Amino acid sequence: MTKQHKYANFFKFLKQLSGYKKYFFFYSIVASAFVALNFFVPIITGNLLASLVGSEFDLIVKLLIVYAVLELAGYGVQLALSLMGNKFISQMISKFRLTLLGKILNTKTQFFDDAKTGDLVERSVTDASTLGWGVLRVIKMVLEIIANLFFVGYIFILNVYIGLIIVAFIIIYYIIDRKKNSKFLINQKEFRAHGSLVTNSVVESANGIRDIKALNAKENALDKFSATQKTFYEKYFKRETTNHLYWTALRTLSLVFFIATIGVGLYLIGISKFTLPALLIVYSGYRKIVGVAEFFSLLKEEVSLMEVSAQRVYDLMDNDKYSPEKFGTVNLDEIRGDIELKNVTFSYNQNTKLFQNLNLKIKAGQSIGIVGESGGGKSTLLEIISKMYDIQEGHILLDGHDINTLTEATIRKAITYVTQNPYIFNDTILNNLKLSNPKATMDEIVAACKMANIHDFIIERGGYDAWVGEKGVQLSGGQRQRIALARALLNKNKIILLDEATSALDNQSQRKIKQAIDNATQNNTIIIVAHRLSTVKNCDKILVMKNGEIVSMGKHQTLLKNNEYYKSLYHSKNNATE
Repeated sequence: MTKQHKYANFFKFLKQLSGYKKYFFFYSIVASAFVALNFFVPIITGNLLASLVGSEFDLIVKLLIVYAVLELAGYGVQLALSLMGNKFISQMISKFRLTLLGKILNTKTQFFDDAKTGDLVERSVTDASTLGWGVLRVIKMVLEIIANLFFVGYIFILNVYIGLIIVAFIIIYYIIDRKKNSKFLINQKEFRAHGSLVTNSVVESANGIRDIKALNAKENALDKFSATQKTFYEKYFKRETTNHLYWTALRTLSLVFFIATIGVGLYLIGISKFTLPALLIVYSGYRKIVGVAEFFSLLKEEVSLMEVSAQRVYDLMDNDKYSPEKFGTVNLDEIRGDIELKNVTFSYNQNTKLFQNLNLKIKAGQSIGIVGESGGGKSTLLEIISKMYDIQEGHILLDGHDINTLTEATIRKAITYVTQNPYIFNDTILNNLKLSNPKATMDEIVAACKMANIHDFIIERGGYDAWVGEKGVQLSGGQRQRIALARALLNKNKIILLDEATSALDNQSQRKIKQAIDNATQNNTIIIVAHRLSTVKNCDKILVMKNGEIVSMGKHQTLLKNNEYYKSLYHSKNNATE
């Protein structure tokens, strides 16, 4: 097995930037001009200081003018660098984040059963940003190193002994820094991993704020977050302590070098082997000399940061754990709505099979009710029919075609699925409704909302442009479900799957939606999972599920008469009221 390069993910990221070669070329040209200007600044400064000592006023004026021109030109070039960098790096990061979000949206649904939201946010936002802006910093550092090396070469021309001292300093500095950088990379990986846990903890607390308050669990939530924070800051302290110890050693080395250089320079002046202007040039360019070593250090540190972020990003993009959904190539222009399950086996994990050799046939235009105890497989049945989850064995047929052979567009246009807890986005009611059908007219939207018995509420609330808050927090559970139902009806799919879609409604609203469902059945196949059996009593067929099996099926009155399990469900406390 070939050992992966230490910075393999960093170089992999650079290869993806081939589409930005033109931007990087122009940026590098301007950045080169900037570092070239800076190359001459210490030379002019050294000669200026020497002329001040010698009181050469004409030369002082000329050098001041040159110095001012160099500085002003540097300011202009630096402004151009900032504007160029901000523009194309912002575009690059946006495109990269879009790619990451596309990867997330196309990942199999099973992944999100265990995924941490905070970790996805960190990878898609923070890590993508680190990679984008890191590219500019790396380019500038490389150019700075080249310019500073030229300056060190210039020092050799001035005096070979001073040059040798500088080379010895750079070598020692590099050896110490290399050790520092290896530890930094290890500490940074641990730090970023725990940073994701902190972000996830905050996200979970914000999402669950009402439950936390209702359960009087604020102290528990704070304790849990405090423990996560403590571990995070332990990693942070470990990283920063190591860095500061090494930086202290490196700065001490820089100070020793400075004193040694000035001391040797003065000695060489005393024996006429060096000149005061040359020493002042070395003094003025001290930061450039140190910069050769420091920029090597900072460059490695920046690349290490980018390597950690790139590894986290490509772990999301390339890892089999985040494998994409798989669809076929068959596209159906028209959908009737026939559904058939043949010997279907499905399990969420390898240990327990929820469905085994499950068979079911539903004709187009039928309304099907599914009832049973919690955990019996009712919701899962809808999830595999809509291909939110892939079955392990058997076949699911849509109009006679294996669903695995159909394109994603065909399946999503054929089937709409209203979940138990529909997600309402932090946006207007109108935009939430148009999520499923952006081209829907206002008349179509109003008609769908009237069918779902939500139109009057929307008008009372202030109209379709009213905001609903994050996750629809400003709406009741029943209002959220009715908006989700309207959204589903607006999508005009031939197959509508409703998972407890009427469970949070009052009796009056439930009756109206039942009528809307009955009307929609004339042109659609509708499958309803219901806790309230009164919701499905008018369905063409009712499936009774228990422990992943369909134990009985038939019409309401037949089941009520012949099936004791169904009868007990119907007459339970939650279903007695119609």
